[in-house]
Amino acid sequence: MHRSDKERVVSQLAERLRSTETLMVADYRGLTMPEIEELRTRLLEAGARFLIEGSLVGDDAIKQLATLPPTDVLRAQLVGAVSAPLATVVGLFTAPLRDLVGVLDARIKQLQEQEPEAEAAAEVEEPQAEAPAEEPSEEQPEEPSAEAEEAAPEAESEEEEASGDED
Repeated sequence: MHRSDKERVVSQLAERLRSTETLMVADYRGLTMPEIEELRTRLLEAGARFLIEGSLVGDDAIKQLATLPPTDVLRAQLVGAVSAPLATVVGLFTAPLRDLVGVLDARIKQLQEQEPEAEAAAEVEEPQAEAPAEEPSEEQPEEPSAEAEEAAPEAESEEEEASGDED
């Protein structure tokens, strides 16, 4: 019910109460439906109006009803009240995964930033690495000969021992 409809109902009810000479309020709880129908019929025959209200409504309650937002707004508020905690729970479950993705992205970016620096450092080191590599290649014939000289006396002594065993 829209606000304008509520205001109309409240104003009609207020007008009825002002224009009535006699107002009777009865508690119908405990009456059966046939008994209520009989009461209604007799009152209508006497020219009275018979209204069934679920509860006694005071002026403050009527004013509160008149200030309620439209049904669509109330539904939206209800949906919001129900969905907000669910959205929070979903956020709590997805936060660690989102954080992990953020950490991985940061690490990838860090490695990509270090890659050009590493390539530049490798280019600087390559010429230096090639120069010492050439020097040992010139010295390599000397080192094996030194090793060969040390190995030669050992080989001679082994030959002598082997020949001595044959005698």
